[in-house]
Amino acid sequence: GSQAVLYPDYDKLFADGVLDVTLGIGFDEDGSDLTERKKVQDGLASRGFQALPVATMSDADIRAKGLDPAKLDRQATYYLKTQNVGGKDVKVLIKYIDRDSPDPKARFAKGIAGSELVMYGGHARYGAGPDFDTMDSAAGNFVLGVNAQGHKNGTLTPAYSDHIREVLKDSPNDLENTQLTNDYQLMLFSGCSTINYLDELRGIPKNKTESNLDVVVSNQPLYWNHMSDNLFCMLDGVLSRESKNDLQSNLVQINEGVPFTADGFGGNTYQPH
Repeated sequence: GSQAVLYPDYDKLFADGVLDVTLGIGFDEDGSDLTERKKVQDGLASRGFQALPVATMSDADIRAKGLDPAKLDRQATYYLKTQNVGGKDVKVLIKYIDRDSPDPKARFAKGIAGSELVMYGGHARYGAGPDFDTMDSAAGNFVLGVNAQGHKNGTLTPAYSDHIREVLKDSPNDLENTQLTNDYQLMLFSGCSTINYLDELRGIPKNKTESNLDVVVSNQPLYWNHMSDNLFCMLDGVLSRESKNDLQSNLVQINEGVPFTADGFGGNTYQPH
């Protein structure tokens, strides 16, 4: 009658000595994202992360940091620190995205395609997907909740707002057009009822299963002032190799009882040492 204690696949996340993270903060019409991004930037600094100016660094300089320049997005903002995780030094490389990033949707698309840990905090846009500009603009939406083949044939549930479906009526489904890595990924979507993303995340990428994609989503609406705390809950928890049970319960506590769904995890091989 007790719940099994399951874990993200930490052996895979830390195997190469680099944890590749994409962290995106979505747009809020009332400016709440500006408050949360300041809290995120301050939180990164307090945790020892330092800016990595990849746009001006040579390939040799990047290699000297223990990173592969071919894997970096030269237009993106990065933060880097080295942390001991389970007795092994790990470089934690965070690609940071917000409303003022160059083409934030494109930056996020590259991140979700290949990063080992993907975290988004912001509006869920009624299940349509992460969004980095105003709701009435389609330019900043990473679209996953409309216009895929599964939405057309009825196997997937589309975004539940007539308005957002109208805004995105001419937008292709970005998840359908993004080739996700075959490697293991862990994703957190901190937004209002991001559980609506789950059918697309499980139904669209043909190369992803519960063995190489674990997802944490909220079951109900969230308050904006919890977004940065949720992102750090996941980041700190991963670096402490917490169980999915603890990650889940900590998110519930931060969000004053809002339940979170942790999907996958049962196919993982990691066991704590």
